[in-house]
Amino acid sequence: MSSLVMKEPSPTDMLEACVSVSSRCAVRLVQSALASFDETKVRLVNSIGFGGLLKIPAIRSINKHLSLWLLTKVDEAHQAIVVDSLRVLTLTGRDVGLVFGIPSTGDPVVCRPRSKGGVANLAVRQPLNVPQAEQVSIKFVQEIIEKKYDAGMTEEDEACFKVAFVMFVMASFLAPGAKHDYCSADYWDALAVPSKIQCYDWSSYVLRRLLASASRLRVDLASGRKGSNITCCPLFLQVLYLDSINLGPLNMRHDSLPRISQFTSDRLKSMIAMDSTNGRTTRRVAGFGQSEVCSTHSYHSTRHN
Repeated sequence: MSSLVMKEPSPTDMLEACVSVSSRCAVRLVQSALASFDETKVRLVNSIGFGGLLKIPAIRSINKHLSLWLLTKVDEAHQAIVVDSLRVLTLTGRDVGLVFGIPSTGDPVVCRPRSKGGVANLAVRQPLNVPQAEQVSIKFVQEIIEKKYDAGMTEEDEACFKVAFVMFVMASFLAPGAKHDYCSADYWDALAVPSKIQCYDWSSYVLRRLLASASRLRVDLASGRKGSNITCCPLFLQVLYLDSINLGPLNMRHDSLPRISQFTSDRLKSMIAMDSTNGRTTRRVAGFGQSEVCSTHSYHSTRHN
């Protein structure tokens, strides 16, 4: 579909690449942190539109091989997973919202170079109490969201929590970077006013990061580069893909939102195995992409209230 011409990585190439491809998408870390929230913190998360993340099951790990395969199938120009010419799954910001239960409408999250003296930079650092010369780390914002408030939270505490929460889930799950313990500042304009965080289209930002990451990964694999980073959330691709193919008895209705809430570790494992073998019970694994796309199970043909 895309006009970009590059060598298609073979299954063997991708399996070997798994050794050198790394990802800082830590679903287990995020689920564990969110599971400890009290009623006040749950209320604050819901107030900024990120309540769907509270329903993430205790997923033990993300299948690295499926992540890599799906990312090589992403066509950035057409925003789609292209398994082949007959099996194409369009990717939209709305899909990200349906999978994770985060805002998918509103003002765009505009990424821009961050100057130390910029208004947004100062507005974000002030409630976090972070000096201009210091980098905001994942560990730092995690400590903020996990802090105990025995005497209750003040308005300042709540504003700080909202900003730190978004930075934590972005840096460690939804849009992780390549650097260790690093929180990107490219979306800080959308955090400058904590009470308006829910007014931004965070889902489209997450999708843009995924498309860019898929493009870089394909170039790295095609060029034979040793070492590459997945700077996105491949779990989104897995949920959407598995939710859109025909897996017979493992098919699910799409009336339970966010979709991630239905994907336990065991269910993910069973669905991935079913797609890999196309329902066969032999030990030989045929590889991913053995199932047909089921249009009746596509997000784009399902009405959501």
